[in-house]
Amino acid sequence: GRPNISWCDSHPVETLDANIVGQLNVAVACHARGLHATFLGTGALYSSDSAKPGASFSEGDLPTAKPNVYISLRIKMEELLAHFDNTLVLRVLYPLSSDLDPRGLLGKLARFERIDPVETSV
Repeated sequence: GRPNISWCDSHPVETLDANIVGQLNVAVACHARGLHATFLGTGALYSSDSAKPGASFSEGDLPTAKPNVYISLRIKMEELLAHFDNTLVLRVLYPLSSDLDPRGLLGKLARFERIDPVETSV
């Protein structure tokens, strides 16, 4: 999608504004009104390790993905949201949509001629 992680790396202030300031404002506004807030974040905080096949991750594990602006800010955002009793963070690796948008998971899968099993970190 757009913006993407490469864009975030070259626009750190704008990324911070959207991924920290904007989302914290939503969390605070919902908390003040006694409302629940669910936030979608990346599922790409963890990288698989070929030396440890079949290894899995838990919520308490430190992220292992190669650091970049977006990943660093997502980690900080989750740390900050942990102080709220009205929030939930869902980590999504491939976004779903109600159509076959070519950038979404369903759109990508619909275009594959063949799907092979591969190791993933999720």
